[in-house]
Amino acid sequence: MPPRTPLPLLLAALLAGFAVSAPAALRAQAPAIAQFTSGMQSQEGFVPVHLDPETGKVFLEIARFGEDVLYLNALATGLGSARAFRLDAGGGGDEAVVRFERRGPRVVMVRRNTNVTATSGDPGQVGGAEKSFPVSVLASMPIVARSGERVLVDATDFFLSDAAGVAQDLQRRGEGTFRLDRDRSVIHLPRTKAFPENTEVEASLTFASDAPGGEIRRHTPDGRALTLRQHHSLVQLPPPGYEPRRHDPRVGIFGVSFYDFGKSFDQDYQT
Repeated sequence: MPPRTPLPLLLAALLAGFAVSAPAALRAQAPAIAQFTSGMQSQEGFVPVHLDPETGKVFLEIARFGEDVLYLNALATGLGSARAFRLDAGGGGDEAVVRFERRGPRVVMVRRNTNVTATSGDPGQVGGAEKSFPVSVLASMPIVARSGERVLVDATDFFLSDAAGVAQDLQRRGEGTFRLDRDRSVIHLPRTKAFPENTEVEASLTFASDAPGGEIRRHTPDGRALTLRQHHSLVQLPPPGYEPRRHDPRVGIFGVSFYDFGKSFDQDYQT
């Protein structure tokens, strides 16, 4: 009788084979970007965007891995109520410095922690600041196609999310408990475009409630369905050498402050 392979060794060999073959299988199954986007409304630009008119999905073509990108979101339409001032057109948004990072079959959009840094450039101080404070993953998008180092991701779920925190804001103001209704939320095609230095995506979001508050009922045709448009921007940062302007209270806008752990012990860390 021929010698038998011990069961633990056989299982280890099988697991190793799966670990090696899984990424290769993923690469083999993913179609080319041009093939996948055939028939879509495609726009080249800073981050190329592809719109599928049949499914209503939006896809981003990512090649700028590990590169800092400015991300902004804000409401494109408002509630029209002075009491809900945060829900005005152009309000309710946020800005962040983000990076795209590939994680297996997905691409994550990571928000850097710009509240802390080390402007000294010392590797130990920079690394210490990065390790001591968290980052935030804003999105995780599945890869659906690839061509060389470029990948195509389905970004629909991210752009159709309540990035501006409308539902939370309404609840905090006593205007009822609203939920984002995905069946009544779509990408707004006329305001979704790609340019050489920025890519813009806009979404029409509908928030539903069985018991809307008084302000919502007064300013909405049907208070049970509040529809607002939310705009997203991905913008190229200035080239190396850019120097931000020092805050001057006479300008009348808020400044940007952060903690600089590259300073000496006898200096104020807050800048």
